[in-house]
Amino acid sequence: MRPALKTALGGISAALSLVMFVISGAAGTGQYAAAFLSGLLLLVISYKTGRAAAVCSYIVISGAGFFLSAEKSGILLFILLPGYYPLLRSFLEARLKKPGGLIVKAILSVVTGFAYLYTVFYIFGISFVIESISENVLFVIAIAGYVLLFFVYDTALGFFETRYKKAVISLMDRIIR
Repeated sequence: MRPALKTALGGISAALSLVMFVISGAAGTGQYAAAFLSGLLLLVISYKTGRAAAVCSYIVISGAGFFLSAEKSGILLFILLPGYYPLLRSFLEARLKKPGGLIVKAILSVVTGFAYLYTVFYIFGISFVIESISENVLFVIAIAGYVLLFFVYDTALGFFETRYKKAVISLMDRIIR
């Protein structure tokens, strides 16, 4: 593929993702869906352009999205998990055996979950007030939910790769020459 076409596709995917983040931030809802859809879009673009162009798009979306989006928690989630993980997942699956890959994924989910939730709770100051639960217990419950979400996302990506990868590549081949 020509470098100009790779750049154009990377720019289009970055622009679509940024539009999703700006609209979800302005609407006040959907920022988490925008994060996961943007990660899936980067995965689809990587099929045609390769990982390097998709990583460049990830960097552009992360940087510009943080400045353009009104809702920072969605773009922060994108930066910490769904932005790079679809690209990293195939690398992990090819290099690690089943139990080792699962352990690495679990460690990755706990580390990114802690970073995300600590930032959202303590730096951005988004606190959830539940009188009967202490803040530390709520933080641990939130990390457990994040880890569960991580594995649901990993399973969905695996399903997408096995069911739709060939169809998406053939569709992109027909549209983009």
